[in-house]
Amino acid sequence: MSSVQAPQPVQIGLQRDVPVSPALENPNDTGIDHPLVYCDHCDAVWRSHACTRCPRCARCVGIRFTPLSKELEEDLMDAVSCLAEDAVFDYDTEYTTWAFHNLLMEHAGTWYDMNCRITIQRCYETIRKHEPNAKIQFALDFFQMEYMNAPEDEMMYRVENDEEYSWTPEDEF
Repeated sequence: MSSVQAPQPVQIGLQRDVPVSPALENPNDTGIDHPLVYCDHCDAVWRSHACTRCPRCARCVGIRFTPLSKELEEDLMDAVSCLAEDAVFDYDTEYTTWAFHNLLMEHAGTWYDMNCRITIQRCYETIRKHEPNAKIQFALDFFQMEYMNAPEDEMMYRVENDEEYSWTPEDEF
């Protein structure tokens, strides 16, 4: 009796094989530098540096969230520009954290959400494009902390069975 392996589903229109899950990535890496992507078919969200199909439905390739629009970037940079020239982010000082959060609410309050990792990651990526200085570094540190404290997206794909998703450091690319 021979065993036959089921074929991998293939997304129509793709010119090359695209894996279903980001198997070479560390599932424990939940940091802000690990890009969030989504499936426009089932709305699943997962982390992946590589081009992968949705681990939930396998119908679509993960789509990266779009960068902030020029208008939103201007709002964000207006808040950053209000920081002191010698701003230093201190995890132990809530005053500076909430002062910047208040600036965000003043300049970007119509769209910024401290409970949305997608929005926080988009802000972080936007800030990273700018020339480094004390204000930019403060904002980067702030968004890293906001990201850590924000709840996980309710549509986040979670690996239920560790055997299905085995990762070792040698698998990194």
